[in-house]
Amino acid sequence: MRSREKRRLSPLMALYMVLALDLLIVGLYMSGAL
Repeated sequence: MRSREKRRLSPLMALYMVLALDLLIVGLYMSGAL
C-alpha cells in the first residue's frame, strides 16, 4: 500500500518541487535585480 501510494505521488511531488524551485529562483532574481 505504501509503495503504491509513493509511486503514484512521486510525479506530482517532483512537479510541485520543480515549480516551487522555479518560483523561489524567480523571486530571488527579481528581488536581487530590483
